[in-house]
Amino acid sequence: MVARMQRHGDITVFHPTMSLICQLSDWVGRHQGTSVRAVSSDLGRHLVGEMLDAGFCVVDGTLKPDEAMDALQEAVDCVGAGRVAVYTEVEHRKLELFTRERGALYLLGPMEPAEWDAYFPGPPPQAIREVG
Repeated sequence: MVARMQRHGDITVFHPTMSLICQLSDWVGRHQGTSVRAVSSDLGRHLVGEMLDAGFCVVDGTLKPDEAMDALQEAVDCVGAGRVAVYTEVEHRKLELFTRERGALYLLGPMEPAEWDAYFPGPPPQAIREVG
């Protein structure tokens, strides 16, 4: 089953690895529409504002699963589990359980462009820009 964005708007990616940025850059290059923002964990209290501005949040837990769990909890609290997913290229059982307990989607990558197409329907992002 594939989750779908509830509304068009920004897709904000937290703690992105180069692999995830490359995947989304490839995907973005084939579409027009909303934007993708890569957000650093160094934003501190401004992280909540970035989440509230997002149409959808993707938290990359590949390298820092503990930080991903913190960002996931903040995102679920801010925008709801239906607008949050955790992406990882390394299986982290604790992160997977934490994600599923909160009702968010757990994505195991790397993902192909067609998988991202199914995940983000409608007008996709135009560009990736870094914040923070």
